[in-house]
Amino acid sequence: MSSFQLQSVKSVLGYQSNIGTIAVMGPLITSFLGPNPTLSFHAACSFGSTELLNWMWGSSCSSVEARTNNWSLTNYLRSDSHYQKWQFAEALEDAAGRGDLKVMRWICSHFPRGLISETVVTVAVTNGHLNSLQYLLNHDESPERSGIEHTHTVEWSDYSVMESSILNKHYEIILWLCQTFPEKTEAWTRGNYKEK
Repeated sequence: MSSFQLQSVKSVLGYQSNIGTIAVMGPLITSFLGPNPTLSFHAACSFGSTELLNWMWGSSCSSVEARTNNWSLTNYLRSDSHYQKWQFAEALEDAAGRGDLKVMRWICSHFPRGLISETVVTVAVTNGHLNSLQYLLNHDESPERSGIEHTHTVEWSDYSVMESSILNKHYEIILWLCQTFPEKTEAWTRGNYKEK
């Protein structure tokens, strides 16, 4: 069982005279209260609360054998590799698209391996979140970038990312892309982009 406690549970139990009650009953009551069994992890990310993510993570089963009899999406978050990959991709797309570095850090630290798709990069560009792009670059451990075994690999697509930054008039991102990826943007500047 997770040791995570809701603040409301801590507050109510704080009035109890037995100090052991908080340590024992707090996590038990918190576990009973939730999280909502139909709340997907990526939907929870849209709230921007790492406390909620910690609660979901702590409530999730770490193996198939640990799954509960009750149906809940948290049964699969850490125990089903396919569901985990999908949730990683969807959650990171949401966080990058909102420029939420706190949630992006949380996701990458709890999902230590994964492919960060071109979609994540494109949505960050479309919404003008240079901070998300810089975070992705700093945590891109692609073999071509680091020469070592990687944990996260970021798919940097020169054309769709550049096109999105131009169409959305994110000039700071255009400049950053050109400075960061001169070899990738060179082909684009030779006339691959046509005025629409």
